Amino acid sequence: MKKINKEQLLELFDPSVHGKIEELLAKSDVNGAIVFENHDMCSSNLGARTAVIYGDNQTYKTAEQAHGKWINDLPSQRQYADSYYEKAKTL
Repeated sequence: MKKINKEQLLELFDPSVHGKIEELLAKSDVNGAIVFENHDMCSSNLGARTAVIYGDNQTYKTAEQAHGKWINDLPSQRQYADSYYEKAKTL
């Protein structure tokens, strides 16, 4: 998976959802977001993306846990963990 910055993360999604992504990332128990993307060249879902937050109280505790994982069951709809954004650590 490729590490990306916050601007790159937001560029991957429609501006209409930027506020929701920012809201989720602002939570203290969230460490960042993992981007899942469909890479199936034969699928009408090619390029579909989902951002999934990760942190201590989330399904994925670290971005590394998502490596090699996917969401959606049908092969033509599968989105694979592609990149991740990690929030800056606060003291």
